[in-house]
Amino acid sequence: MAMGGTVQAALGDEVVEVIEPRRRVVVAPDPNAAAQSEALSALTNLGYAPSEAMGAIARAAGDEANPATPALIRAALRLLAPKG
Repeated sequence: MAMGGTVQAALGDEVVEVIEPRRRVVVAPDPNAAAQSEALSALTNLGYAPSEAMGAIARAAGDEANPATPALIRAALRLLAPKG
């Protein structure tokens, strides 16, 4: 997406130039990213390897839309629990 600039269009023998105003784009922080970061911190503090914890968090985050941090931690812990 271009910020500002001009657009030209030919209309018969005329060339019309439309000047677009600059637009400010504000990107809101992703709440899911914050929850994932907090969950990663919690799981690594519990002794899980960062790569192992992040894999479980990614899988858990994919199962639910915008999970809260505690729910994400619980779901990741269920995925990391020994099977058997």
